[in-house]
Amino acid sequence: MKKRLLIVSLLLFCFGILWAQQGGTGGNLPGWVVTRYDPNTGITWYQPEPRYSEYENTFALRVGMKQAGKPWLVLRIAYTYGWNRDILLIYKFSIRTSDKSFVIRTSFNSVNRSINHIKQNYSEWYDNYVYPELYTIINEVIASQSVIIGFHGINGYAERALTKTEQERLKAMLDLYEQFGGDYQFK
Repeated sequence: MKKRLLIVSLLLFCFGILWAQQGGTGGNLPGWVVTRYDPNTGITWYQPEPRYSEYENTFALRVGMKQAGKPWLVLRIAYTYGWNRDILLIYKFSIRTSDKSFVIRTSFNSVNRSINHIKQNYSEWYDNYVYPELYTIINEVIASQSVIIGFHGINGYAERALTKTEQERLKAMLDLYEQFGGDYQFK
């Protein structure tokens, strides 16, 4: 019985990936875009591969959509680090592009935190709906030759460079958002 359940689950998972790669509700998707349907909310999320995880270093957009209505954008900024340092307890992020600097302030409770005992690491991540100022930052990040993300925490500071692939995927997710009928009249 367990073996059958495992096979059925695997087939459903593979069907979900094929459905996403063949367009699902949104036409032809890049191979690195995956979908996740949440039956509790009725929301389909389109997000970069690897699967959106709080256990990844991430600066990425995802597109949310219900069956009816316009899509929306969510930015995730995440930082993962090993147990060789104290948990940062992030309270703001700084973004340095080739030409400009930005600060994204958060409330302490808006940054999620987890401990992964298996991988022996900490993760802190922040999800927010894209609003006009955040949209400006995202476009500056896409256009910049170099981008450094700073993680400011109560217990210290860390930073990392954004990769060109991450920048390209930000642009591609904005394009996907437009393809789904999204506009930039954020509230």
